[in-house]
Amino acid sequence: MKKLFSAIVAIFIVCIFSVLAACGGASAIAFNNSFYGSPLATISSGYTETCEYSASFKPAEKFSSNVIESADFSDGKFITTLTVLPEYPENLPDTDLYDRNAQVLSSVLYFRTSFSVKASYVIAGETREFTDTAETEVYFLPSESSFAPLYSKSKSITGNPLSNESVSSEYSVLYKSSKYTISGEKERTVNYTPKTLVDNAQLLFVLRNFEISETGTAFPVVAKAFNGHVSVAFTAKSSEKKTYNLTLNGETGDYSFNVIYGYFNVNARETRGYEQSFAIQKQGGDGVYKSLLTSYTYPLTVIAGDFYPTYFGELTFTLNTVSTSL
Repeated sequence: MKKLFSAIVAIFIVCIFSVLAACGGASAIAFNNSFYGSPLATISSGYTETCEYSASFKPAEKFSSNVIESADFSDGKFITTLTVLPEYPENLPDTDLYDRNAQVLSSVLYFRTSFSVKASYVIAGETREFTDTAETEVYFLPSESSFAPLYSKSKSITGNPLSNESVSSEYSVLYKSSKYTISGEKERTVNYTPKTLVDNAQLLFVLRNFEISETGTAFPVVAKAFNGHVSVAFTAKSSEKKTYNLTLNGETGDYSFNVIYGYFNVNARETRGYEQSFAIQKQGGDGVYKSLLTSYTYPLTVIAGDFYPTYFGELTFTLNTVSTSL
């Protein structure tokens, strides 16, 4: 049977990472609180932030596939929601990384993403259309604890143009002091050291809270597709002052931000190493500083009968609405 992987859901759930790496003896990752307005800011429970992105598809200049004649992606939407909770919710699985009986309870950050896009493929002259969706939720400790993940869950519905059917997937990850367990169709437990990695579901948040340099910064990320954690290196490419038309806390207009452009490559078969890029707001410029992720570009590829994937083009998410409680 010919095999196909959907690159759409891979953006936020499957994998956007590179080489498998071990965590033994690793140091705690250093993150800051730039998302809160300053790297050295002290966060308070009750803070909320919602960011909405629109998506645009840029087709590949050269398209070659012996199965799929053409592909198009439209009406893409991506929403992220961040909430600082006063404590780890009681309805979630217990973890010894969080002491519910402590005299002073630690705040917990909750980050949720929701993504959808209409996908259209032409095979043997027949158009096959789907709506691909993905949702993730992750609970993790504050920056002084290296944004250590506690629990995450993800689900997706992905169209397979070869079978002309949609496939659903769901899994969760529970972190404890010496191991984490990935649960889904199969269960796998992996040894690790807390504070030395992050969960796939929180990556687009933590990306905003460390200094990205031209020499690159790397840390491991847990991804179900690799049944464990993988090492990701992020590298700064350039910076500039850029104007965005967006709605910021109810006020629509042109906002000028200082942004830094960065990238990382994926050395996985599913993506064939195509570069992924992003832009993040840095201090300075006009408007509210929250180290916002202003854009993110992902290469769209599928494997359909061939060993190497077909490259369709790229999907770019651009920030258009931001709502914060501060």
